[in-house]
Amino acid sequence: MSRLTVNYFYNAALTVSSYAINLILFPYVARVLGVDGLGQTGFVSDCVHYFMSFAVLGITTVGVREVAACGENREKRSEVFSSLMTMLMITTGIVMTGYLLCCFFLPRFIQNRELFLIGTVTLFSMSFAIEWFYQGIENFKYITIRALLIKLIYASAVFVFVKTQDDIVLYFALTALMLFANTAVNLLYSRSFATFSFHNIHIKEYIRPMLLIGAYGIMVSMYTYFTSMYLGFVADDSQVGAFQAAKKLMYLILGAFTAFTAVMFPRISSLLANDNKEEFNNKIAQSFELIFSTAIPIVIFCDVFAPEIISIMSGPGFGIAVVPMQIVMPVLFICAMAQIWVMQVLFPMKKDWVVLVGSIIGAVCGVILSYLLIRPYGAVGTAITLLLSELFGNIFGLVYALSKGLFRFPVKTLCRSLLLSLPYLAICLFVTYIFGQIWMKIVFSLALCGIWFLLCHFVIIKDSFIARQALSLIRRPRS
Repeated sequence: MSRLTVNYFYNAALTVSSYAINLILFPYVARVLGVDGLGQTGFVSDCVHYFMSFAVLGITTVGVREVAACGENREKRSEVFSSLMTMLMITTGIVMTGYLLCCFFLPRFIQNRELFLIGTVTLFSMSFAIEWFYQGIENFKYITIRALLIKLIYASAVFVFVKTQDDIVLYFALTALMLFANTAVNLLYSRSFATFSFHNIHIKEYIRPMLLIGAYGIMVSMYTYFTSMYLGFVADDSQVGAFQAAKKLMYLILGAFTAFTAVMFPRISSLLANDNKEEFNNKIAQSFELIFSTAIPIVIFCDVFAPEIISIMSGPGFGIAVVPMQIVMPVLFICAMAQIWVMQVLFPMKKDWVVLVGSIIGAVCGVILSYLLIRPYGAVGTAITLLLSELFGNIFGLVYALSKGLFRFPVKTLCRSLLLSLPYLAICLFVTYIFGQIWMKIVFSLALCGIWFLLCHFVIIKDSFIARQALSLIRRPRS
């Protein structure tokens, strides 16, 4: 089995295990903290993430690309690592100063100052997590084992110590501590692969791509984190909590596609560096096939069973999150597809300005729609804002990439996937009509949809990428 497949399965294992932990943890936290408590922690978290987008700029993407280009040359890798870390120290220091000023002078921050001060640990930890370094050297085994162990310890601590709504500060502190532990381990282990030094650093050559890609991240945060931040400023905690519950499942699932992109990005960069266009096109086609085959059925399932999923995931008091979730779920498909032409085509080809223009379009839409929709419609308006901003923000990059012939869009594969997805909708609606109990609906729908998925990829579709990878894993020789 290829290294790419092994890396993806490591990342998939991390995603599935993290997903399982979050599926167990989130319902518990939502029930303990309630919709208002979830709204408070969600508002603070989104604010921290928004500031983080300024701190890391484009290092997360530039880092993967530049570290991957070093190959096995430790000296060159150390120079790249030291240069990027120096830039990170400068940007994080500036952003941390601005963040602390907000904690003491911005009224909305002062209301939850204790949580925001704990957020300084979160901001520092996420900025220096250096996941980009391990992705660049394709050490996905380490990423998986480390993250899984820390998350298991974190989840256990939450179940043991967080018992009532009064434990909201403790819960947020545990989350910050988990992120700090993750960063500390990463920084210590990095010494096995690179040596940090202030000598021989080359900051200048990275400033332009970091600013371009960083501006892209900041623009994207305008309609991912800024919208929910704005909701926190103009609405009560229950509306923020409803939106947090609505988007939680979508982002959990999106993590699986992000894991795939994280594996593909360094490999795509390497293929382009070696001018291997044929293999590049094959990888892009495989990526589209995977997303078409999985994201469309997931969106259908989650939209049909949104009331049941919200009830299971969040408990009583979250009924207002159903409609926002149904609006938000198509964002999963949009983002998963966009990751292909952004992370696997435009960034590896260093078309950073194209991604930036697309993000500016999305940001402008996000700001305008936030002003028009969020105050009068609350969580529903925020969901609509996120959906339309993601849609308009990602169209430009797709149109540019296709017009320049940077990759071939598999129209036939998309049409085939849409056609084969119709039975998923029929199954979900039929089961909803037949059964009344929530668990019966979910279990039978998952079982029938799973059977149809296997039929599609092992019987109906010839030479399916998913079937090939599954058979490759099964046939892998044991040592």
